[in-house]
Amino acid sequence: MSADYDLAIIGGGITGLGVARAAADEGKSVILLERGELCGAASSASLRIIHGGFRYLQQCDVQRIIESVRAQIRLVAEYPEFIKPLQCYMPLQKAGLKSKYPVSAAAFLYRAIYRMLSGKEQSLRARVVSGDAVESEVPLLTGKCSYGALSWQDAYIEDFSGLVETLEKELREKGVEVCERSNVQNVTYADGYYSLQTSTDLYRSKQVVNATGAQIGDEAFATGPSVADTRWAKGFNIIVNKKLLESGRAVGIQSDAGRLFFLCPRDEGTAIGTWYVPVKEVVKKPEVVGSEIEAALREIAELFPDVDLSSRDVDYTEAGFLPMSGVQNGEPQLVRKERVFADQLFATVLSTKFTTFQLLGQKTLLQVSKKK
Repeated sequence: MSADYDLAIIGGGITGLGVARAAADEGKSVILLERGELCGAASSASLRIIHGGFRYLQQCDVQRIIESVRAQIRLVAEYPEFIKPLQCYMPLQKAGLKSKYPVSAAAFLYRAIYRMLSGKEQSLRARVVSGDAVESEVPLLTGKCSYGALSWQDAYIEDFSGLVETLEKELREKGVEVCERSNVQNVTYADGYYSLQTSTDLYRSKQVVNATGAQIGDEAFATGPSVADTRWAKGFNIIVNKKLLESGRAVGIQSDAGRLFFLCPRDEGTAIGTWYVPVKEVVKKPEVVGSEIEAALREIAELFPDVDLSSRDVDYTEAGFLPMSGVQNGEPQLVRKERVFADQLFATVLSTKFTTFQLLGQKTLLQVSKKK
């Protein structure tokens, strides 16, 4: 048996890392148990964009905008060798919320929020530009910006493995015991401690956070709060070996079906996504089947008929499970905000966002502490 801990975290995705960091910063003794590799599941299956929250203006969610801007500023400042600026472009529509004047007003408000939080004036954060200006910088959008385009600055993780390794190193330096390939098979509670059994060891902890993502409903975690009604969608991206964009540039574009896609740089190719598919059953490792890849390529071909992509151009796919609130017009609606379910000294956390993982760690820790 290992030593007793103040907090045991099950799941070493980005959410688990955020909780571990917050707990270590409070001086708690922490153990982090991950059944595979750190950030090896859903956390790695993303477009790796560090969103600054501009999209939340459409929902008038000022709090999430402020949280996202602060988190983005912090991550770019702390990890500049891994996280780089990303200039994004999105064609505007003729009318509606995504037309010139509503978007211009939103861009003005976003710049004001950014200036308030950073103390810097930066016009590149968000602005409306002409179609000609966009097409000269992003040839991929030629002929698609008749009504102008939104240009805004986000950031992206250029070196994902390097960032994860650094986050792990920081946790170990803070005293966190990080255990990869440690699958928790059972959790029980007695005499003021939770006992966590893996295939080889037994650990005891005063508090537990379940951050296993789609595995939160496993029978092994029946001691914790019930999350039986959580529904899931498989999200996947395709990575092609063609460099469709210059480094440091990304494109967001809406399909005729109303789905918003992003094309982002990935090594010497391009990552395209994200597609979402409702699932009835969560499996250990989600797969993207050939018919889904072909359907995705057809949708991209409709958006960019001059881009010749076939299955031979697909280097690989990446997929993960994300919590959804329901299905609307055949499309999964992802859970918009993080959810923390706390019961006694056991918390279960759900999140779909990478950017604010450190803040979510602090929020989760607060929820568990309230149960003392």
